[in-house]
Amino acid sequence: MNDIEELVKLLDHPDDNYWGDILCDDARAVIDHNPEMILGEVLQTWEEWPENRLEHLAYLLGEGLSEVEKDLIEALHKSKYQSVTFRAKEAVIELESTHSQSMHRSTKDAPAD
Repeated sequence: MNDIEELVKLLDHPDDNYWGDILCDDARAVIDHNPEMILGEVLQTWEEWPENRLEHLAYLLGEGLSEVEKDLIEALHKSKYQSVTFRAKEAVIELESTHSQSMHRSTKDAPAD
């Protein structure tokens, strides 16, 4: 099973405690294995995906620092599913927080002049 197939299998699980407690972390780990490739492929096909899969995907986004993740979040704002657009808005907040923390760490670690 390749990374995309594994991600889809995890995202397609019903929205229950097992998804929230275990599988969402597993799905994020699949994404983090190769975010540019995986999310780049998702970006090309997401419009064909069912609502539950997209909602789970949007729930996971915002933690990474890749440009393709940002592009995917922006694309999900255009989803025909209200639940997905809501999660995409949450992902923007998470993305801004992640980038802010990353910038803070990089300036803190930078050598003083």
